[in-house]
Amino acid sequence: MYKVIKHFIDLHDNDHFYNEGDIFPREGVDVSKERIEELAGSNNKQHTPLIELVEKDQDNVTDTDVDEKPPEAGKKEPENKEPAE
Repeated sequence: MYKVIKHFIDLHDNDHFYNEGDIFPREGVDVSKERIEELAGSNNKQHTPLIELVEKDQDNVTDTDVDEKPPEAGKKEPENKEPAE
């Protein structure tokens, strides 16, 4: 999967507009390896990379550590009390 890093109009796909952050190619469109290399490199009309490879990493889905939970709103920490005899 590729992510658009710079806005461009795909002249090989009926002038489809791609904005920064879009997924390339759009659903239902097949793209040749040569076209991907052209858009990922500087051998295109804008002379700059327009897309970049995005690795799907299931372990890194969010930026937060799943073991750490934010404190619940309104919940107080228990007080240290000595056990009753």
